Amino acid sequence: MIKAVLLDVDGVLIESEEALCRAYAHTFTKFGFAPPSREKVLEFVGRPGSDWIRSILPEEKKGNSALVHEMAEYNRQKYLQFYYPILVREAADATKTLKALKKKYKIAIITNGNREVWQRHESFFHWQGIPDAVVTASDVSSGKPSAEPLKKALLLLGASQEQAIMVGDTANDTTAAKAAGIKSVLVSNPQNLELDSDYRIKAFKDLPELLKRIGGK
Repeated sequence: MIKAVLLDVDGVLIESEEALCRAYAHTFTKFGFAPPSREKVLEFVGRPGSDWIRSILPEEKKGNSALVHEMAEYNRQKYLQFYYPILVREAADATKTLKALKKKYKIAIITNGNREVWQRHESFFHWQGIPDAVVTASDVSSGKPSAEPLKKALLLLGASQEQAIMVGDTANDTTAAKAAGIKSVLVSNPQNLELDSDYRIKAFKDLPELLKRIGGK
């Protein structure tokens, strides 16, 4: 029986694509590079900020760690302070669905964002007290697609692999789940239609019904 639900944030609980794309375009322009296309930014959704920057930089700049760090920090601040408040939106019925899940399951947040970014989500959407555990990039040595964040969440929740399910929207989520021996659910979007997962839902709000069908409460 499923007792623990592990949740990604971007693309599952919130809609942040527009804010992310604009923040990256702003950052690359600020540092004298051509702004990446929307498709290029979304190709790397789910990666930590520094990895994201490095992936999009011209080949001859990828090894410049100081530049990557500076750009990632600038981008984080621009995203949180400017684009986030005006462009980030809660996924349809996300808070309502979280509260419904909370009554039946233990909930963990698993995000490649750092602790500061999660605290922004938590405050902005009034999610304080809903998750039973939160594992961010600040809490582990390797984020998703490593299994480390998921295994840490299971320890915090006191749940086994068989009792848990991971809900995400990228290959990082499904790969991490497989590595941790946990079933995965993908929230469908145009970027993940070719990915394999154990289950799929159209939107996060459909999760409670799926869990009922596959052995939840």
